[in-house]
Amino acid sequence: MKTFIKALLLSGSLLLLCSCALWPGQENRTDLVGEESAVTVNSGLSQKKVTVETAAGKRELQMEVASTDVERRVGLMNRRTLDEGKGMLFLFESQGYLNFWMKNTLIALDMIFVDETGTVRHVVHQAQPCTAMRDADCPKYASQYPARYVLEIGGGLAQRWGIAPGDRVSW
Repeated sequence: MKTFIKALLLSGSLLLLCSCALWPGQENRTDLVGEESAVTVNSGLSQKKVTVETAAGKRELQMEVASTDVERRVGLMNRRTLDEGKGMLFLFESQGYLNFWMKNTLIALDMIFVDETGTVRHVVHQAQPCTAMRDADCPKYASQYPARYVLEIGGGLAQRWGIAPGDRVSW
């Protein structure tokens, strides 16, 4: 009986150890972005200085660059704050109608859809975080015109800075 209890305790301990451990390569897994426990924060991304030419003058932004599928999927998820004048620049391989959502995003954002010529085509103001349990319940924010790039900045900044369709973006 003692042997049976020891074996049971040992197998239970191994099961607990295996269920808590991350296997090599899983530490920063982002392919399961629908599951909050698997979402990480993008870090170590390259930076670009982005200039937006508005009717009121030039505005400078310091942007993190999301250029891979994984970086774009994670985006600004799980960020508790975003300093004014900072954000994320999403680069896509080709122009098209783009859809974004706010799953696992903790702060309101403005989304600026830019075409391949560097012209602002559409601005979504104050997109709100999605706290829905089901991914399907999160609203989608789509470009109204084909776009190749998207700037995400703090909610309300586009309006305060006067960023609007027709403005020019460069980096």
